[in-house]
Amino acid sequence: MIIIICIICTLIISCKSKYVNKVIEFNESNFEAFITDFSCGIGVCNVKIRARRIANYASITSPNPSLPPIVHTDKLGSLDLVVFIDHDWRASTSYCSNIANAKINNKFLITPHWSEWITIQVEQVISPHTWFFTMVDCSKKNIEIIKNSKLGTSPEYIKKPTISRSRQNQTNFLYIQIEGFFYQPNGSHLPYELVSLPCLLIFEILCYICIFMVLFIKTIALDKSAKIYHPLILWITATLVINAIACIIESLYIFKFKETGISNSNVLLASRILNLICNVGIYYLLIAIISGYSLLVYREKDKYYKPSIKLISFIFFIYILQFIFLKINKFRNFTCNTYTILSYIVINTDDTCNCACKIISLLKIIHAVIFEYIWKKNEKLFITNNLSKILDKLRIIGHLYILAYPSSCLISILWIKYHEKEIVTNLVTFIIQIITYLSLIYIFSSRKSSYFKHSYLSCSIIPTREDLLIHTNLAKQMLTRSSSEFD
Repeated sequence: MIIIICIICTLIISCKSKYVNKVIEFNESNFEAFITDFSCGIGVCNVKIRARRIANYASITSPNPSLPPIVHTDKLGSLDLVVFIDHDWRASTSYCSNIANAKINNKFLITPHWSEWITIQVEQVISPHTWFFTMVDCSKKNIEIIKNSKLGTSPEYIKKPTISRSRQNQTNFLYIQIEGFFYQPNGSHLPYELVSLPCLLIFEILCYICIFMVLFIKTIALDKSAKIYHPLILWITATLVINAIACIIESLYIFKFKETGISNSNVLLASRILNLICNVGIYYLLIAIISGYSLLVYREKDKYYKPSIKLISFIFFIYILQFIFLKINKFRNFTCNTYTILSYIVINTDDTCNCACKIISLLKIIHAVIFEYIWKKNEKLFITNNLSKILDKLRIIGHLYILAYPSSCLISILWIKYHEKEIVTNLVTFIIQIITYLSLIYIFSSRKSSYFKHSYLSCSIIPTREDLLIHTNLAKQMLTRSSSEFD
């Protein structure tokens, strides 16, 4: 418990904001760059953006980055900040070719010092929309100036240890650092699709509190009536605690981000890791049970099909892949778009994100197939020992838990308001997980549960109250008989 408290305190300290920005690069083959996107609700959303030129990525933290002396920065012109609305953005293949459809077009002078803040106001009257911010150099004049000035050939630039060899060999790069703040009409930094997220997180925390209360009451009641509790309750409690900690960490982060717009990817990464641990714990628990663990008939060990080490390793490998793609999905634009990193994105113009979401769903389906395969292997033994009805419930619970994410994605796709898809996905996934936890708590902590009666882990070496009464009566009868025989 002390270790868990220390971890929580460490993570809370790491919630202190750090400024997030993005560096974009221009060269002869790349003269347009995507900055970020932001969903605006009904009303007027305010955007503040500024930019500066830097020598390389190593200059990000410097307030006045030193440029190679050979470069004459006063010769450079300006870059265009081009803003598209979502229905024009989807039809865009090239920012420059579609610049006529841009709703906003502002210019940034290229200097090594921060420019003045440019304030942009976008107004939504009928429905929310997503705005896409890009920076372009359609004329390519700045690239030509840099090419003639031989940017990157100075010793100061080449000796930078953080610049890769491939970048050092490409001498015609222009690096621009972007900073920006995005505000909803109510002053929140959250995009419109995540405006309801703080309320959802509060709801999740309250649900976890209620589940802990139910678990505590059921365990105390079982302890009073039978003087025992199922050892697997500890397993369920541990996963619940980890899930609750992950939810608290995410809540601290999102409320901080809502007020400041400043993010810390390490906090979200910690939350994702804790969620992964919970998923692995519950999944392996379900597999262990359908493989006969904790059942009275488990004493017939040779008859049961138990997953091999290779299969267990393969399952864990799938979870690692799932975590990687979930990280891509969650942090897809962390360097350029710090405003949608918490979202489960289902429909998005970003093909990488769409692919990640589909792959996560596919990996979940593979987990469900493996779970069903193990259950089928032991189905005959379950029927022989009258356990099929009991384990059918666990089978349903297992599939419900495993397929929570794909199911929530499918439901959110059918949702009409596309800006609410992410909240719907999170909410549906959470509700399915809560149903799973409540079902497992009932199975493992209720004496009325059929599973409890067929579990050898419920057979305690400590006699229950009923056992003591039976043994007392038997002892009295034996004493009565022995005394009568003696007489």
